Amino acid sequence: MKTNLPPGWRLDEPDDPQALVWEERRGPWLLRATCPLWAPYEGPGEVSVLLEGPDEEVAGGVPVDALRTFPLREVKAQARSLLARVKEDLALSEVWGTPFDDLPQRCRNDADYAVWAVAWMLINRISKTSPVKALTERTGLAQSTVSSRIAKLRKTGLIDDDNQITARCQAVLEARAAALFDDQEGN
Repeated sequence: MKTNLPPGWRLDEPDDPQALVWEERRGPWLLRATCPLWAPYEGPGEVSVLLEGPDEEVAGGVPVDALRTFPLREVKAQARSLLARVKEDLALSEVWGTPFDDLPQRCRNDADYAVWAVAWMLINRISKTSPVKALTERTGLAQSTVSSRIAKLRKTGLIDDDNQITARCQAVLEARAAALFDDQEGN
């Protein structure tokens, strides 16, 4: 599963994630916060300050200055929203696969827009309060770009007023699938 996480954040195992990890280097020190995905709380379950290289030695252990620079409040605040998003994406991917990973960055035809229509329908199911922002975070595109794509989906009749794909969109998706199948059969 691909994720579009802010700098410093990553999944511990991209194929089978169990935790969200934040890391930042400060001098010879590596600050790390590990946030379990399925814990009954939001935020770090483990915080560590590690020396950059295993061969390096520092007299007296971790200096207090390194501990004071650990931005725990910011990490916890970011983790709260990121954990919710990653959990939503994992739950969604169990049912729908990875609908946000292969969205076309540029829409050149109705088939590209139809793929976006499906993503818009799905994001509305999991993000009721701000689906444009949620889709922006997952794609890495500018909010204005995502908003204009949604407007185009409505204008071209690929989604309806309830944010569901239309019969026209379904026909475009079926034609796209048939074309992809024909291309694979021909090779």
